Parts: sequence; structure tokens; C-alpha cells
Amino acid sequence: MAAAMGEIEDKLAELRQTFRSGITKSVAWRKNQLRALIELLQDNEDKIFKALHQDLGKHPVETYRDEIGLIKKSAKYALSCLDKWMAPKKRRLPLLFFPASGEVVSEPFGVVLICSAWNFPI
Repeated sequence: MAAAMGEIEDKLAELRQTFRSGITKSVAWRKNQLRALIELLQDNEDKIFKALHQDLGKHPVETYRDEIGLIKKSAKYALSCLDKWMAPKKRRLPLLFFPASGEVVSEPFGVVLICSAWNFPI
């Protein structure tokens, strides 16, 4: 158990270092990550079908509908919207700051752990 915790802490430290490097802020990096996720699913589709059938008795159609297809569709949607989501948004400033202008820039805060339902393993 202690060895597993050490591995988790090492991976977490690696993720935090990657975040601190600033590389995760670019649109290009994020798009590459989404494309890599789509490619990973496509390349391993048969393995995923087999694993979920063996582990949970899921039919390939159900697996594609609830797992693979859903994730691919979400990733493709994110790819199509990412530029808009990341674009700075103009905001008004109080007259006191005239002639300055303001904008809100959406940036990530850090590393996140996402917990998912057990019956949707992907």
C-alpha cells in the first residue's frame, strides 16, 4: 500500500510540475490532448469492448453508446468550442479607470481529480 501511495504522489508531483510549466495553458496543447484521447479510444476500441464484456457483461453496442461514443462526441464538441471557451471576454471597467479596458481570461487553476460512477468505467 505504501508503494502505491508513493507512486501516486510521484505522478501527482509530475502533473503539478507540468501544470506549473505553463504548457497546459495553450489552446494547441489542449487540442492535442483531446485529439490524443480520441485516438486512444479509436486505437483501443476492440480491447475496451472485450474488457467491458468480460468484466461487466456489456454488449459492444452498449459500450459504444454509453462509453466510447459518448466520450468521443464530448471530446469532438470540446475541440470545436475550445477557441471560443478560451477567448478573452471584454468587460467594462468603472469610469474611474478610463481610458483603460478590461477582459477576463479563462485559465486553469491547477490539477484536478475526477471521480466517476463505477458503472461507467471509461
